[in-house]
Amino acid sequence: MGISRSIKRTTLAAGLLLMILAIACGGDRGSDGDGSAVSLVPQRANVVGSVAANQALEAFDFGVDELVEMLSSGSSEDDDGIGKFFKIEQFQTGGLFEDISRADFFGEITDDDDVEYFAILLHGSFDEASLITGLESVSGEDLVQQVYKGSNVYYPAGDADEFELSVLDSSTFAVGTGGAINDIIDIKVGDADPASDSLIDALNDLDGGIFGFALKVPADLAEDADLGSISQLGDLPISLDFISALDIVGLGGDLDGDSLNLKVTMEFNDEDAAESLEGFIGGIA
Repeated sequence: MGISRSIKRTTLAAGLLLMILAIACGGDRGSDGDGSAVSLVPQRANVVGSVAANQALEAFDFGVDELVEMLSSGSSEDDDGIGKFFKIEQFQTGGLFEDISRADFFGEITDDDDVEYFAILLHGSFDEASLITGLESVSGEDLVQQVYKGSNVYYPAGDADEFELSVLDSSTFAVGTGGAINDIIDIKVGDADPASDSLIDALNDLDGGIFGFALKVPADLAEDADLGSISQLGDLPISLDFISALDIVGLGGDLDGDSLNLKVTMEFNDEDAAESLEGFIGGIA
């Protein structure tokens, strides 16, 4: 059963806020060994990433309060849904999520406006009983518990389709929509294999920086991209047809002193398109 567009958009925005709040308090990307960014990513996902925490905020010179204002300004339901369960104070000293070390995420992006499927995994130290009690206290809403393959999964009493959350173990907390939490648990218990295709390879190629993400471009989205209609791009000495042949895009960032170095990777499903773009870049480099 799907959830309404307004709820999905609000939940996604709040979910991104949740991840960024974790970033403000965390440590190094990839620091948890076996709890890597890709070990719990379902095969359905077409976007995946991992962020190394406080370094990211320092790189962008952005404060948590500014991030809260930026993300909440796009929603008229600031205190509804997932947002009322995860307050900024809970990511500060003494809060429920003060020990976050890393934030990973995955999802499925389609060619429409809706986001049905995504999850954020926070890595740190969690006591399930006190965490659930704390979230209920902060939100003023009860969480309903159900058991899925030995793991407790919780959802808001007022709307079971809004989002789900689970303390997967003492070091991993997950919140997501569209069945993503159950998919994570399937992988965790060995009933499903994690994603291990070129998307994951693209993310691994970006490993070592303060953040990295990779996106498998939806076919319809690439085909519908009409960049040639943009006047500033129409005169470029290169055909923009390569956009429709774009398969995977990766973006990573790392700090070099006070500078943020970005790394972009692109994979194509058409060799001619790749060679065309490579030749153009080589000509202007």
